[in-house]
Amino acid sequence: MAHLPAAGLVRYLAALSPGARVDVRGTTLDAGRLARLLDAVRLGDGPPTFGEFAADEAQFPEKADFRGARFAGDAWFHSARFPLYATFDDCHFEEKAAFRHAHLSTATFERARFRDAWFTGARFTDDARFTHVHLHGDADFGYAKFGGLATFGDARFDGDADFGHADFAGTAYFGGTRFAGYAIFGGAHFAGVAHFDRVYCDKSALFERARFDAAPELGPLEAGEVILDRAVFEQRVEVAVEAGQVSAERARFACGATLRFGDAQVSLERAVLGGPSTVAALDGQPTLTSLREVDVAGLSVVDVDLRECRFDGARHLDQLRIEGRSGFGQPPPGVHFGRSWPPVWRWTRRRVLAEERPWRAWSDDEIVSPERLGVMYRALRKSLEDSKNEPGAADFYYGEMEMRRHCAKGSDRLVLWLYWLLSGYGLRATRALLAAALVVAATTAVLVGWGLPHASLELALRTTVSAMAFRDPGPSLTPVGVWTVMAARLLGTVLLAMTVLAVRGRVKR
Repeated sequence: MAHLPAAGLVRYLAALSPGARVDVRGTTLDAGRLARLLDAVRLGDGPPTFGEFAADEAQFPEKADFRGARFAGDAWFHSARFPLYATFDDCHFEEKAAFRHAHLSTATFERARFRDAWFTGARFTDDARFTHVHLHGDADFGYAKFGGLATFGDARFDGDADFGHADFAGTAYFGGTRFAGYAIFGGAHFAGVAHFDRVYCDKSALFERARFDAAPELGPLEAGEVILDRAVFEQRVEVAVEAGQVSAERARFACGATLRFGDAQVSLERAVLGGPSTVAALDGQPTLTSLREVDVAGLSVVDVDLRECRFDGARHLDQLRIEGRSGFGQPPPGVHFGRSWPPVWRWTRRRVLAEERPWRAWSDDEIVSPERLGVMYRALRKSLEDSKNEPGAADFYYGEMEMRRHCAKGSDRLVLWLYWLLSGYGLRATRALLAAALVVAATTAVLVGWGLPHASLELALRTTVSAMAFRDPGPSLTPVGVWTVMAARLLGTVLLAMTVLAVRGRVKR
C-alpha cells in the first residue's frame, strides 16, 4: 500500500469489503492510510472487520488506532513496529493473534478478546495495558520485555498463560487476574514493584527461578499449587498464598520474609532466609513439610502443623521460635515391629519428629541416624524451653534420651536402659511407682522366705515399708534380711526421687 499511487490505492481499497483478507506485510502505513484501510472493511457504523490480516514486519510510524476492530481470521504482526502509540482496545481476535518479536512503544489492549495470543519476544518500550482482556485460549508472553507499566489487571486467561523469562522493567500489575490454566512466570524478572493481589489460578502458579528486585508483597494469591523454587526476593517480602501445595525449595529471601499460607503443604527445603522471617497461618493451618538444610536462626513458626516436617540438616535449630498452635506429630497407636531393639514395641505417647518414624520402622524412606536425631531433639528442646513450652521440651528430652540410649555402649547403655525402664527418663511417674511396688513385693517375698526368723506376710510387709521409709525395721533380721532391707532402702530412695521428678515434670506440663 505504501508504494501504490493514489489511483491504485483507491482501486485497492474499493475492492475490499468487510471480512476481506488484507496483506500489508513489509509496508509502511501512516495514520491516514490506516484509517482509510479500516473504513474500507467497515460495514456502515459497525466495527472494521478483517478476514486474515497479515502485517508481518509492517511499519506504523504514526499512531496506530485499531480500536474496536474485528479480526475474523488470523492476525499476524510478527516483527511489526509501532514506534509511537498503538491501541487495540475492544478488538476481537477470533483466531490467532501473533505479535512475536513486535516492537511497540505505548500499547493498549484494554477489553480486547483473544482466542490464542502470541507475544513471544515482543518489546514494549513504554506502557503496556491489557486491563480486562479476555483470552479464551493460550497466551504466550515468553521472553517479552516491558519497559514501563505492564498491567493485566482483572484480565481473564481461560487457557495457559506463559510469561516465562519475561522482563518487567517497571511496575507489573496483575491485580484481580484469573488464570483457568497454568500461570507460568518461570525465570521472569521483576525489576519494579510486582502486584499479584487477588490473583486466582485454577491450576499451578509457577515462579521457579523468578527474580523480584523490589516487590514488597506477593499475593494474596489463590491457586491449586504455587511453585517458588529458586525464586529470588531481593527485598523483604510478605507472601500470602492459598494453595494445596507450596514449594519454595532453594528460594532466596535476601532480607527475610513473612510467609502466610492457608491449608497448604509447604516445603522450604534449602531456602535461604537472609533476615528475620515468619511462617504463619493465613486461614486454616498450613503444614510445613521440610526445613531441611535451612538456617533457621531468626525464623518464627506460628500456628503451623509440624507433624510431617523434616529438619535433617537444618542449622541453628535451637534458635527456631515455635509459637501458637504449632504442633508435632504423635506416634501411631498399637503394637509395631521394626529394626531396633526390642523388635516388637508400643510407642510411648509423646511428640516426635517425622525423621524418627522411618528409623524406628522398616521403611523405604531416607533414614536419619540416631546420633543426628539426638542432636536435632536436643536443639529443638532448647528452642521449646526458651519459648516456655514445657510439654514439648519434656517430650523432646525423652526423644533425646532415646537416641542417646540407642547410641550408647557397654555400661552407659545399661544405665540409660535402666533409667528408661524404671522411670521413662524421669518423665513417667507410673513407671517409677510400678517399679517401687515391685521392689516392695520382691523385698517382702525375700523377708518371708529368708529374712525374718519368724516371718509372716503382714510382718514382712510392715518391715519392708518401714525400711523404705527410713524407719527402724523392728524385729531382728537374718543376714539375708539385712542386705535385702539395705537394698530396698537404696532402690526406694532412687525410685522415690524419680517419682518426684516425674510428678514435678507432669505438674509443669
